[in-house]
Parts: sequence; structure tokens; C-alpha cells
Amino acid sequence: YNPNQMAGYSRFLVQETLIVLCLLLSSTPAATSVDSSTLNRSCIADERAALLSVKASLLDPNNYLSSWQGEDCCSWKGVRCSAKTGHVVKLNLRGMNSEKIGGEISYSLVNLQQLRYLDLSYNDFFGVQIPEFLGSMSSLRYLNLSYTFLYGRIPPQLGNLTKLIYLDLRCWYFYNPRYNLPFSVDLAWLSQLSSLKHLDMSYVNLTTAVDWVHEINRLPTLKELNLKDSGLRITVPSLRQFNLTALDVLDISFNSFDTSIAPNWFWNATSLTVLNLQSCYFYGPIPNEVGKMTSLEQVSFQQNNLMATMIPPSFKNLCNLTLLDLESSNTTGDITELMEGLPNCRWNKLQMLDLSLNNISGELPNQLGTLSNLIYLALSGNSLTGKIPSWVWDLRKLILLELRGNKISGVVNEDHLNSLADLELLGLGSTQLQIKIRPDWIPPFKVQAVLLESLQLGPEFPSWLKSQTSIKILGMANTSINAIPDWFWVVFSKADFLDLRYNQISGTLPATLEFMA
Repeated sequence: YNPNQMAGYSRFLVQETLIVLCLLLSSTPAATSVDSSTLNRSCIADERAALLSVKASLLDPNNYLSSWQGEDCCSWKGVRCSAKTGHVVKLNLRGMNSEKIGGEISYSLVNLQQLRYLDLSYNDFFGVQIPEFLGSMSSLRYLNLSYTFLYGRIPPQLGNLTKLIYLDLRCWYFYNPRYNLPFSVDLAWLSQLSSLKHLDMSYVNLTTAVDWVHEINRLPTLKELNLKDSGLRITVPSLRQFNLTALDVLDISFNSFDTSIAPNWFWNATSLTVLNLQSCYFYGPIPNEVGKMTSLEQVSFQQNNLMATMIPPSFKNLCNLTLLDLESSNTTGDITELMEGLPNCRWNKLQMLDLSLNNISGELPNQLGTLSNLIYLALSGNSLTGKIPSWVWDLRKLILLELRGNKISGVVNEDHLNSLADLELLGLGSTQLQIKIRPDWIPPFKVQAVLLESLQLGPEFPSWLKSQTSIKILGMANTSINAIPDWFWVVFSKADFLDLRYNQISGTLPATLEFMA
């Protein structure tokens, strides 16, 4: 059994679930409502000319800007004008599906001096540098250049946009010798953006930004900070004066700090609701200071070396916690003791618990405690023993149940699964469980992934799977199956991954596999 390989089957579903939950819990920036009195009206002639000049510099193979003609430019797609002044205040050219633009970004944009909102995200400006002149558009409150294939140095002139509330410079992360990731030598230019609430520079190259913590600390209104996989290497244990008292979301995941997790400056951010430290090469135990961060809703310590034998006692104070991710964090100890350290509140909100791929042993506790709201329970790749307690099967909101790669035993039958109507991923493989389900049973759920490898399921293919037409991943290697039913090829025609290796399957393939396309 290779826990890392086994985890690969379901990892993309796991990550999708986490990402979706994070998006749902993240706030929408207030900057999007640029002007409550905005409506369509005939725009100012000089600004109409500026927009036409912008259009002329762009490549628009799918006629995204086909409406940009005539006198009433305030009615053009993506253009909004102020009802009071007639000036263009919003330009939303966000690319969607095939509706993308490219080419050059015209200097004529600077003639839209009342522009407050500029969104060029998700377009194909491949090989175009981020224009310095954007720094002279002093009325901007919202600037979104994410996923545009712009490259080169982020112009420090952006520091002149002192009214800016929202800045998004995320980029695509992939290897292409023709494309250099945007970079910033340092972040000193940020210190002038005293009104900034949202900053996202994920995947931007910040390897030389050694003083980034102190520079970010000069943004007292900052609520959301995303610096995922930005090449950061240095953090600081503390700040002389902590100014980020409004910070709500902090994501510095996938940066290689290679230092102890405590002390660290972010433990003073007691206003945080989201803390993502995944794959940061932190080591050492989680500090007890985390208990002071009572606003926390989502915490990820995934893929660090916490060397933890227990969750800090202060975790019991985190009554607002909905997500705790400790996957691959070198957490050790007894499962009962670990679960007793989870938030212990009358109004417990914990929905997602991931303790997978660690060194946790012992039997699952017989009592549920206050975890009745769980929708995601991942304990795979540990050394758990004993039977699955009844409270697991009573988690009626459960979407994901991942117990693979443990030494748990006992029988699982249809009565256990009958309450899990919302289940999307069922992982019981590589255990000592016996699956004994009636052939005529019809599950109440429509799962996307079933992972039952290395269990005794055969010789017949489990007929209860006939109703599972939504399956994307089916892992049933080494399960003593000797035949594939005719309905298999239709039921699993939309699957992305089918693994039936190391079985005793015989017979002939169907005359055509067109249903599997």
C-alpha cells in the first residue's frame, strides 16, 4: 500500500471541495459597486474616442467588442458611465470562455481619468508587459489584471493609485520558455496604497522581496492577502507594531519558509477567518496562541512538518471553525485524543476535517461529541484500527468519507450507507473491511468517486453500482472480480478514471467502446 499513490485517486475532488468552500466563504469586494447611480447614457466625446482607440489596439477574433460602435458608448458592452457626470467610471472587459481579447493595451486608457473600475482579467495579452501608464489612472479603486498572460516587472508606478481598494495580479503558473512570470523586486510601492483591502499576487515571482512582511504591514485596511506560490523564502517572528488588525484572509501557501511555525508574525492576526499555510515547510508544533484567533473559520496546515502529537488545548476555543486540514502534516498520536482536542462548543460548526496521511493510530471514539455537522471526513493513510463506529454512518450531511489505507475492520452493509444521501466520494479501500451489500440494493446517493481497492468484492461485479451513473473515478483494483457486466460500459461511460487492475477478469470486450468516448 502506497498512501501517496492511493491519495492521488481522490485528491482532485478533495481540492475542488476545499476551493469551492473557500470561495463561498470569501467576501465579494465592495469595490465592484463603483457607483450606485450608474446608468447608460451618451458618453463624453473625448472618452468615446479613447475607447475606440483602445479597441483599435486590441485583437478581438470573436467580436467580443462588436457593440462598440455608434454615439452612445455608455451602452457598449462592459462600459458604464456615471449618471451625474457622464464620465466612464467602469470598464469590465473580463474574458469569458471564447470571448477573449489580446493585442496591446492602449495608452488611450489614461484619457478615462474618472475610471474607477478596470477589469482586464482572463484575456490573452501574451507577451505584453504590464503598462507603466496604469499608475497615472489616479481615480482607480478596482484593478484586476489576473490571468492575462501579461509579463515582466510589475511597475512600481502602481503605488501612485492611492485610492485603490482592490488589486489582483494573479497569473497562470505553468512552464513555457516564451512566458516569464510577472515579478516585483520588492513591495515597497505597496506602502502608498493605504486604502487597499484586497491584494492577490499569487504566482507572481517575489523571490527578491525579502522585506515583504514589513511592507505589507503598512496597509492598515487590508482584509485579504493572497501570496500563494510566490517564491517567498523569508518570514519574521514578530512585528514591533502589528497594523493588520482588519486582516480577514491570509493565504501564503506553497512558499518555502523552512522555519518553525512559531513564533511567527501572523499569530497576532486575531481577526483572521481564513489561514492557509499549506506546503510552507514550517516545522514544530502548532502554538497555543492559535486559540486567541477565535474568528477562524478555515485553517490549513497541510504538508508541513508539525511533529505534533496533539492539537493545542486552545483549539477548543475555535467555535467558528468550519475547516481543519492537517493532511500530511506529520501529526501523530491517538485518534481519540486528537478528536477530543477539536473545538468543543455548543454551537460547533466544524464541517471539514482532514487528518489523512499522518501517523495517527488507535480506534475511532465511540462517541461523536459535537461533530454532527461534518460533511467531509478524511482519515485515510493512517494506522487506525477497530470498527467504524455508528456515529460515522449517522453523519447525514456527509459528502466525502475517506478511510482508505487503515487497519479498520468489520462489516459494511447497505444499512450503514442508507443515511448518506449526499455522499459524493466513498473511500474504504485497502482496509480489512468486508463489504456485504445486497445485489438489489439501490443507494440513496449518486457518488462521483468509489474507491474500494484491495477488498474482497468478487467474483461478481457489485450490482449496486449500476445506479451510479455520475461516477468520475472508480478504483476497484485487486478485488477478485472475474467478469464485467454488459451494463458497465454504459453506466461508467462518463468516468475519467477506471482502475480494475489485478483482477481475474475474462471474456471479450464489447464490439464497440463508443460509449466510453
